[in-house]
Amino acid sequence: MILMRSTMWMHANSVQIEHPERLAWVQRVGFSTRVQSQDASHNWFHFAIPTPMIIDDSHFRAAAVSVRFRSPVGGGFVNALHVYDGDEKIAGVEHLSVNPSDWHVERVEIPGHPHIRWDVGISVLVGFAPDGREIEFSAAGCEFIA
Repeated sequence: MILMRSTMWMHANSVQIEHPERLAWVQRVGFSTRVQSQDASHNWFHFAIPTPMIIDDSHFRAAAVSVRFRSPVGGGFVNALHVYDGDEKIAGVEHLSVNPSDWHVERVEIPGHPHIRWDVGISVLVGFAPDGREIEFSAAGCEFIA
């Protein structure tokens, strides 16, 4: 059996924000989306990953996801990362407190590498501190195996 691999990425200027009303501003540019929170709060950022389903009669499984981000002026902390296949949560990491000033890739392995039935979504929970309150995303992606 030949192992096939595929990695699909989504540019962050297409990220969806769960509570845009909590933000002071959103800046979408050619290389990223940068946001500033109105106050010390939390918000979810959602990435819809292009998802290969079947190639040459092989069903793809999700192996890992990655999100590339930074908080150049501080105050934006990635606190959790969830992975969904359609409406089913297939992986999640809680209690993170990642706050890099330079670009950082947070990678999460998906336990058991489940077959994908629908599509892959990545949701990132960001907590904003009283000072700074900014985060910038450049991309999110999923590694698939078949």
